[in-house]
Amino acid sequence: SLTFLSVKAQDIETSEKETSEKETKQKYHALGFNAGFSTGLGLSYRYQSYKHSFQTSFLPIATNDLNFMNLGLRYAYDIRENNGTKFFGYLGHSAAYISEKIYNYFNETGIERWEENYRFVTGAGFGIDQELSKSTSLNFSGGYAYYIRSASTNIFTLTAEVGLFYKFN
Repeated sequence: SLTFLSVKAQDIETSEKETSEKETKQKYHALGFNAGFSTGLGLSYRYQSYKHSFQTSFLPIATNDLNFMNLGLRYAYDIRENNGTKFFGYLGHSAAYISEKIYNYFNETGIERWEENYRFVTGAGFGIDQELSKSTSLNFSGGYAYYIRSASTNIFTLTAEVGLFYKFN
């Protein structure tokens, strides 16, 4: 009876240690590039903690004719993982501001006006994150998103996202 309890206690301890090691292994920080309608565009940072990940993306562009800024956020939950491939569900939100010169070549100055637009996108869907090596991963995801746009009507339609990340601890 005591031998059985001792073996059972060792099994529980080993199981807890394996779970703890697995959770620790799946915690990481990553930098990369993301391009998505609902998760943002540009340089990205991701924090992965076991089955949960949080990501932000940012892209500013400023030229004489164009000012563009995009900020994106994403939360993902890993549903299943097998041999370096994760299947996840996600929620994303991005905001974009665009200010550009509109030219009219028939007047003296050539510049008609500056036009400003904004876009807010909130989306949800599913995706796949594939490890390319121990330190890099590529993810593709898609779903549905609601687009709020200042220049035209709001729409609810399909969305697509892609990201390439380098992991470090």
